Amino acid sequence: MIINMDIFRALIVMLPALVLVHQFTQRDHALLRWVGALFANIWQFQWRLILFTAGIHWGLWKFSSTDITLFGVPIDIILGASLLLGVLPRILFPNLPIIVLVISDCLLSLLFFPLVYTENSVLWVVALSIWVIVPSQLLARWTEYDKQIYLRSVLQNTGWAILLLWLFPSIIFNLTQDSWQPLLQRNWLLNLLYLTPMVLPAGLLLNALYVFARYGKGTAFPYEAPKFLVTTGVYRYLSNPMQLGIVLMMLFWGAILHSYFVMLSALVAFILFLVFKNVCNGSCQLGLSNPEEWQRYQRSVPKWFIKSSRR
Repeated sequence: MIINMDIFRALIVMLPALVLVHQFTQRDHALLRWVGALFANIWQFQWRLILFTAGIHWGLWKFSSTDITLFGVPIDIILGASLLLGVLPRILFPNLPIIVLVISDCLLSLLFFPLVYTENSVLWVVALSIWVIVPSQLLARWTEYDKQIYLRSVLQNTGWAILLLWLFPSIIFNLTQDSWQPLLQRNWLLNLLYLTPMVLPAGLLLNALYVFARYGKGTAFPYEAPKFLVTTGVYRYLSNPMQLGIVLMMLFWGAILHSYFVMLSALVAFILFLVFKNVCNGSCQLGLSNPEEWQRYQRSVPKWFIKSSRR
């Protein structure tokens, strides 16, 4: 290639990062614009990693040798692209049409990524760019302007699900002898039985997220915390169902994958939640403006176990 790839890989990360640091220090943009840009970056990074990894597995393309890879995908390349087309446009060009970013992403992948293509892979690159760019930019805009609370919550928490259920276990498997084989080698009926206990944490989390959006007018993320005290749904019985749901989910997921390391992450999460006890309980922000209501709720509603009768 005419362009030295080592220089390109350095520039695609460093230049957007430097511009963003400069913009952040200037304090010229609203906080929610930065929060939306962060969500856009997370969505793009995760889905670039997933789809490029899938493309390698399906034989659609392969990356040339590089120093820093995860599942065969150069981390610096997808991180730089996510900064360049995720964060930067939201901060510098918030009104830029999404189609421009989709075309830019296609050109970036086809012309500059160190990819070796097969005959049928170009259409896949276009589909990848659409899926990476469009939801990320909509999520960023909805976050900044406080719109589409339900869709916003779905997209945000899709990122959490990918992190906890795929990316985190995959990194563990990459460092240990564990693997996805116990899940992949079972027949679908047996897997369905294994997955049955996941209904409990899934129910806790989904209900908590729903009442956050409907009654609290917020999401599970700190800068979009509920604007009103949430005491309906599962919050009538537990003050931190999200914490409990995450702990149970990682415990059951580790058992399903036959991975003690993934199960151990449930204990780590539990300890962290005890230390940072107000994370994800949805009402901590309200405690500053309505301390009496907050204190009354905290006294009357248990944190980890449902009481037989409420006071």
